[in-house]
Amino acid sequence: MLLLLSALTFAQDAQPGPASVERPPPALSQAQQDRAELETILAGAAVLAGEERVQYFESRVGSASSAQVNAGLARALGASYTLDASHELVRDAALEVQRPAPVPAVDPVVQAAQAAERLEKMRAYKAQRMTVREETEIRGGGMSPQITGGVGGGWGSPMGMPMTNDPLYSVQTWGIYLGKRRLSVPEYLEFTEQDDLAAALDLDIQRSKRQSRVLYGIGIAGVAAAGAGVVGQVTTEDVERYGLYRTTAMLGVVAAIGGFVGGSIPAARAKELEDEASFRFTPEQVQPRLDTYNEALRLRIGLSAEDVMLMESVP
Repeated sequence: MLLLLSALTFAQDAQPGPASVERPPPALSQAQQDRAELETILAGAAVLAGEERVQYFESRVGSASSAQVNAGLARALGASYTLDASHELVRDAALEVQRPAPVPAVDPVVQAAQAAERLEKMRAYKAQRMTVREETEIRGGGMSPQITGGVGGGWGSPMGMPMTNDPLYSVQTWGIYLGKRRLSVPEYLEFTEQDDLAAALDLDIQRSKRQSRVLYGIGIAGVAAAGAGVVGQVTTEDVERYGLYRTTAMLGVVAAIGGFVGGSIPAARAKELEDEASFRFTPEQVQPRLDTYNEALRLRIGLSAEDVMLMESVP
C-alpha cells in the first residue's frame, strides 16, 4: 500500500503544469521610435567635431525611414556648421530642446554704478513730478466791525465803532504740488501748457486786482475824511462847523468801511484765482493733465515704468 501511494504521488509530480505566459514588451509609439533612432544617430557623433561632424550628418540626412528623424538630422547639421559648437548644442538643436540663456556675469563696479544712476533718476523724478494733495486750511480769526444802533456820541464826542473777533474754522481743500512745492494756478497752467486758459485767467486776476485797488483807495480816502472830521469836531467851537465835521466824519467812516470791505472781496477773489486750483477746477479735471506731464517727465529722465509704479505705491 505504501508503495502504491508513493507511485501515485510521483506520477502527479511528474505531470507538467501549465506553462507560464511571457508578455511581450509594449509596442513603442511612432514618436518614441523616432526619438530612439535619432538618439542612436546622435550618439555616433558624440566623439566627432568640426568638419568630421558635418560630414557625418550630411551622409545621414535623408537616410532615415521617418521624416521626423530626417528633420532632426537636418537641424543637427545646421548646428554643426558652427564648427566650435559643443555636442550638447547640436543635440539640443536636433531634439528641439530649449535651454535658458546663460545669465551674463555682472561686474560689481558696473552694477553699483547702474544702481546709483537709477537712484539719481528716481530722485529727479520725485522732485519734479506733479501731484494732487489734500489740505486742511484754518480760516477766520480776523477782526470785523460791529454795526450798532448808535452812530456816534453826543456834542464834542467823536464817533466810535466796536470790533468783534471772527471765529476760527477749518476747511478741507486740495492743492497741486511740484515735488514738495505748492504751485499757483498760473504755474500749473504753464507746466501743463494750457496757454489759452492761462491768458484768460491772468485777465480775470488783473481785473479783480484793479477793482480792489480802486475800492481800497476809496477806503483810504474815507479814513482821511473821518480823521479830519474827528479832529475838526474836537477843535472847533462853532456849532455849525461841528455839524459839518460830524457829517464828514460819518461819511468818511462809511467810505472807509465800504472801501476796505468792498475792496477785500475782489482782492480775495484774485488771491483764490491765483492760489487755489479748487476755485476753478476739480481733481478729476486736473489729474489727466498731471498724468500727461508726469509721463513726459519719466521719458525725459529715462526712468522705467516699473520704477515709477514702485515709487507711487509708497505713500
